[in-house]
Amino acid sequence: MDPWTVSTGIAGFFALALEITKILKQYVDEVNSASADAHTLLVETTALCECLEKFIKFLRGDAISNLPSSSALRLIIAICDEKVRKLHTKLTKFHNSRKLAQRLMWPFDKGEYTETIAFLRHCTQTFGFSITASS
Repeated sequence: MDPWTVSTGIAGFFALALEITKILKQYVDEVNSASADAHTLLVETTALCECLEKFIKFLRGDAISNLPSSSALRLIIAICDEKVRKLHTKLTKFHNSRKLAQRLMWPFDKGEYTETIAFLRHCTQTFGFSITASS
């Protein structure tokens, strides 16, 4: 997989991650009782977006020749993409609910939230490490 294809694939779920941050920011701003979980998810999603933005620039920049074609990289991109898409779908459904009560209630149980945070951190670390290791 060439670096341009990798960066294009990442750009797709980067756009979804940006939308997730907008939804979460609006929720945190509008719901006075927004839980610490919502704030943490916003921080982790924002960190992932910042890392993805750097990773895309890295892939499209002069350092492209240093990036080896790796099935491990393809796998983590696919896994992160799938998780971000599911998160986006869930938060969009929650955000677009017609019932006010449903829009005010946090849509994650503790286990799902914990798993999501851990996964977002893992993706952020993996992409950050890829930039560092290839530089």
